[in-house]
Amino acid sequence: MDTNPVKRLGEVLAEEFGAIHAPADPMPPDEAEYRQRTIRMRQSALCLSGGGVRSAAFCLGVIQALARKRLLSAFDYLSTVSGGGFTGAWLQSLILNHGGAVAAEALLGNHEPAPELRRLRGYTNYLTPQMGLLSADTWTGVVLYLRNVLLNWVAFGPLFLLAVLAAIFYRTVLWKAAQFALAPLFLAVAAACLVVAAVRACKDLPSHRPRRNAGAQAADYVSTDSVRRWVLQPLLAWAFLAPASLAQWLQATGQPLDAENSGQIWARLGEAQDCFVWLPHGCLAWLPRWYFAVTSLPFVYFATMTMGYLAAAFWRRSRDPGVKLYAENFPAWLWSTVAATAFICIGLLLLRRMSPDDLAATLAVLGPFWLVLSSMLQAMVFVGIRRDARLGDLDREWLARLSALKLRAALLWALFGICCLWLPGTVFHVPENSLPIWVVGFATMLSGPAAAWLGKQVMSRVEAAASESGTSRVPLVWVLNALSALFAVGLLALLGYWIGELLGQLQLALGELILRPIVWTHISGWPDVVRWHMWYAADPLPLQALLCAVLWWLIVRQSKRINVNRFSMHGVYRNRLTRAFLGSARPERHPDPFTGFDPADNPRLARLGIVAGAMRKLFPVINMALNLTSDRRSDWAERKAASFTATPLACGSAVLGDDGRYVCTERYAGNEYPTVKRGANGDGGMTLATAMTISGAAVSPNWGYHSSPLTAFLMTLFNVRLGAWLPNPAVVTAPADLNLAMPRNALYSMLGDLLGITTGQNPAIYLSDGGHFENLGLYEVLRRRCRLVVVVDAGQDPGCTFTDLGNAIRKAFIDLQVAVTLRHARVAARDAAGNEMLGFALGTIQYPENASGLLLYVKPCWLPNLPADVRAYGALNPEFPHESTLDQWFTESQFESYRRLGEFQMEQILERVTPGDLDGLFLAGHRLLRRRPAAEGA
Repeated sequence: MDTNPVKRLGEVLAEEFGAIHAPADPMPPDEAEYRQRTIRMRQSALCLSGGGVRSAAFCLGVIQALARKRLLSAFDYLSTVSGGGFTGAWLQSLILNHGGAVAAEALLGNHEPAPELRRLRGYTNYLTPQMGLLSADTWTGVVLYLRNVLLNWVAFGPLFLLAVLAAIFYRTVLWKAAQFALAPLFLAVAAACLVVAAVRACKDLPSHRPRRNAGAQAADYVSTDSVRRWVLQPLLAWAFLAPASLAQWLQATGQPLDAENSGQIWARLGEAQDCFVWLPHGCLAWLPRWYFAVTSLPFVYFATMTMGYLAAAFWRRSRDPGVKLYAENFPAWLWSTVAATAFICIGLLLLRRMSPDDLAATLAVLGPFWLVLSSMLQAMVFVGIRRDARLGDLDREWLARLSALKLRAALLWALFGICCLWLPGTVFHVPENSLPIWVVGFATMLSGPAAAWLGKQVMSRVEAAASESGTSRVPLVWVLNALSALFAVGLLALLGYWIGELLGQLQLALGELILRPIVWTHISGWPDVVRWHMWYAADPLPLQALLCAVLWWLIVRQSKRINVNRFSMHGVYRNRLTRAFLGSARPERHPDPFTGFDPADNPRLARLGIVAGAMRKLFPVINMALNLTSDRRSDWAERKAASFTATPLACGSAVLGDDGRYVCTERYAGNEYPTVKRGANGDGGMTLATAMTISGAAVSPNWGYHSSPLTAFLMTLFNVRLGAWLPNPAVVTAPADLNLAMPRNALYSMLGDLLGITTGQNPAIYLSDGGHFENLGLYEVLRRRCRLVVVVDAGQDPGCTFTDLGNAIRKAFIDLQVAVTLRHARVAARDAAGNEMLGFALGTIQYPENASGLLLYVKPCWLPNLPADVRAYGALNPEFPHESTLDQWFTESQFESYRRLGEFQMEQILERVTPGDLDGLFLAGHRLLRRRPAAEGA
């Protein structure tokens, strides 16, 4: 057996072709050959769009009408997204349990409702089937959400605590560096980092790089990773280490800064003895004045930057003596260094005006930012007065990007430091100006759930954005971002306050415990022991370092044990979808009598591959979104996602790797309990319910083109997470790791959720609702060169602006070079004038292989001749048939109205179609559209 489960796109398409058509000669794993053969086979596909339960109900009516004409089993592919995937999974379960597509079609084609359909109607409100405020299902959902939120905070808590404690620890390090005369050491290390950065920056500047040959216009390229490693990171290290060198101004501070009351330890211990003259007060008095001048921060900066430039020039000269650019630009470099040095001196003069007790906090917050600004000033002055070179424009762009990266890091640190170090003292420690802590805490905690709830609304608003004015969404997004920012700032301030208080109380407790031994040893004449005890009791640094180490140990340990998918809402969502749409399709169930769940409802997706060795019709393609919010491709800046598919044969994406990376389905993401011993071949791979749930994960911290770092932070903390982190087929190679239904290391995934960062290069990828990339399921069937395609678009679109269709057509043309043209449309909004609507449209598909196909596009529409029950429901609900996707709690009348509407619209097209004649379906649609002139503007 092949031990490598990873496949290329050509292999996957060839295997699908074999499963669907069972050809006598196997298909070679070649994409070009696949396209030619599939075009000759005239493959067909049925696409069921996203749209929540609304789409599931409407699509159910459509497939029932198709089944009565024996057309359902004529389709080769069933491509589903999100809500359409609910009905698609229900249909696949029918196919599995009844022995094939033809048997399932016969069951659905009967005018007498099948038992499976009657059971499905019992779960129209699939999240809480027992409705009511006091029902067991409602309260179970509340308990599950609260439990998972609590577990979420337990998992993410150490990260927040360590981040805030790191800021406090940095401030304490600055204070202690001054107390113990460690300024020269910090300054020496900082200067070494600055030398490395200066030398490499001068060498890597485009006009300073050696050219490939004498006549070349471009220099040798330097990779982005190299610039980050040898220029950006040393510069930031300099900016964070150098503030610790200001001992001559900080040595006057007299007490730790972690909590006001911790200073009591110094006073009480000082009364007990008088031999602590060795402490830092006055320990630098013997040094001459010139020592402070030579080791001062401005002097070191000037000397280091000058030496760095000269070192780079000598390195360059030894390899290319004919270039005089370094010598010509040395005065410009010198003057720019003087300007930056003067800027540093201005900062030091401002620092001298501050209270000694505030110096360490000020340096911790603004010191790195000020030093980064000084280096930016040097780059600006240097660019302005240097002698231009052939690559002068590229030099300016290079320096500007480097400055931007430095500024971004320093500014983020300054904002973080303000929240953790300044706001706690400003808000809580000044009685006349402070707010009660409970007011701040209440406002912070309220803004978080409000923003998380509002994030759910964004999905509904974005989906219907085309039907609303462009400005109507702007206030909602602003409010969401403002609430998210308020919560983040308030949370960091509260953590900074409580951690400071906790550190102070811990120091007091240590002082009380060690005070008696200190007095006893002092009386006994053991001064060395006294000094050690004194340092340990009164110094905050060891305690903070110990706490940082403990928190880091917890994070590392958790990252190897936590399943980031298990305690998100993904599992809760999946269980209820499984019970409703997979359990109702089984002829016999044996659920737990207390909960109503049956583990046997959820089959492995790989079991849907080949039914009884025959040709597999309605081959399922479940569409998901591979989130790429931090991908470097500029042409995907708007998308922030790519297509990811799960089929019975393979799971993966065509954008991973050079030519796609897929994993055999029976060996991918099937092991949800890695601590439980499994067989050597895994446990059958991803389940149908997992694929269906990820495809329907409409709201997540990362969700394609809706992604935002601020909303990701809030939605993660309050567990609005329906997507899943799974192994990356392009990076992970070990079969055991690929079979995990979780990332091997959860730390990066947790940070990816919190910060809204996802890429296709990490070992774990984030998958969410397929509608976050393309909501119709059309994109992937066009990749498979299907020539007869029926698309059911039940997304929320009350204005009938065809947003999802336009998105699919645009991406198919850009990525696949497939042109789709909608030629005849009889679809309009409910309030549109006229009675010419038929609820569908016809289009053509033009493939680059000089082949064409047909597209039938069906959309919920308010038709003039609707059945009486549907019209009655619509009269009471003006938004019908495009009610909000956010509504997942459908009533019986609501579900039945959408189902009946889908059935009625498809029956109008199928009225004169011969059973089993798929080509006749498109011909009938063409005749209906030609019977009356198309509506104006269609």
